[in-house]
Amino acid sequence: MGRRQQEVGGGCVGPGGKEKRPDPIDIRVGARVRAWRLLAGMGQQAFARRLGVSFQQLQKYESGSNRISASRLHRIACILHVPIDAFFADSSETAPVAPPTREGLELVRAFHRIRAPSVRAQILALTARLGAGASRRRRVDTGRRRG
Repeated sequence: MGRRQQEVGGGCVGPGGKEKRPDPIDIRVGARVRAWRLLAGMGQQAFARRLGVSFQQLQKYESGSNRISASRLHRIACILHVPIDAFFADSSETAPVAPPTREGLELVRAFHRIRAPSVRAQILALTARLGAGASRRRRVDTGRRRG
């Protein structure tokens, strides 16, 4: 009889239990690990060293091609100072929703250097107002007819 393949956890599994492609959840978790690492301002080598793995292994974690064990994910969360659910939340405010831009990283780093809570609150309120204004302008622009 030929070699069988079976569906396990969304990935195609062949003989010996080896997955042929990464599971979408592993890809999503790896992408969030990468996003949080970048937000923390850590390079791959420095982060891998703190985690106790090679930078190649970290690349595999971040791409989703290697699964991250529960204990290793806990260690990653500790290093990055984020809750473990930050790697799983779909639409939470705690998880980055898109890969950070250079400007976004600079903004986050500068914001974290501000010590005064009242100043941080004012900056947050300002950016929320600016973002809401940009969303309203976009809706108005796309609602207009061109001609």
